[in-house]
Amino acid sequence: MNKELFIGKSASISKTFTLKEVKEFANLSNDKNPVHLDEEFAKSSIFGQRVVHGMLVASLFSGLLGDKLPGKGTIYLGQTLSFTAPVPIGEEVTGIC
Repeated sequence: MNKELFIGKSASISKTFTLKEVKEFANLSNDKNPVHLDEEFAKSSIFGQRVVHGMLVASLFSGLLGDKLPGKGTIYLGQTLSFTAPVPIGEEVTGIC
């Protein structure tokens, strides 16, 4: 893989998060908000269903930068986030840099 970084270079990564992964992340992060884990609670939320943790979705950028842009071994030092839309469990999401 070419590790040269230049203006206009881009890469993407797609993932469909499973309920199992969301539960594992909830345990690892200690974020057990019922909007992620409790189907009945989530139905009454503004999302109307369980959604993936925003930080779990954002973690895709670690893989994207560490493996693809610019290539293996890349380490990034910061990230600014805005959560603009929910990601329902089982729906594919794509991160693009």
